[in-house]
Amino acid sequence: MRLFVGIRFDEPVNRYLKTVSEYAITHASSGKTTAYEHFHLTLTFIGELPGYRLDELIQALDDHLENTRAFRVRFHDMGSFIRNQEHTVWIGVIDKDKTLLTLNKRVCEALDDVNVDYDKKRFFPHITLARRVIFGEISIPLTIPYYSKDVWVRNITLFKSHRHLDQLIYTPIHNITLLDG
Repeated sequence: MRLFVGIRFDEPVNRYLKTVSEYAITHASSGKTTAYEHFHLTLTFIGELPGYRLDELIQALDDHLENTRAFRVRFHDMGSFIRNQEHTVWIGVIDKDKTLLTLNKRVCEALDDVNVDYDKKRFFPHITLARRVIFGEISIPLTIPYYSKDVWVRNITLFKSHRHLDQLIYTPIHNITLLDG
């Protein structure tokens, strides 16, 4: 099964992200926004893992993330990754205490401890808003609706990722609730 570890958001945040994702592709000739229920921030992409290793992985994540406190992040600028003239549009996420970077490292340590391979690219905290976006003359809007509130991170989730009818589906398979911040 194809797995990743990430952070889910609550309803008000998902509503904001949906608004921004729809706004982001207003100047596009084509593209697909992320489904409302699939907004997340990926901490570590694992990729394929045989099902029989799942319990071992969950135990390692639980061990490495126990006693982790909930924390706050903020949304930052919007940008995109470009591949073959198609954009993956994202919104950046920042936290002044570098807690996201610490969490990424702890997840990677858990994976290393049980010899689970994972994507070792540099961690760049963001949330994908839209995929396969093709812009005309105007690209990403320069300004986005501002989200003035801190966003609480209260859980870490192990997700299974798969495609159904050309749509990415992210199914939570294990949740780690963080301690009150």
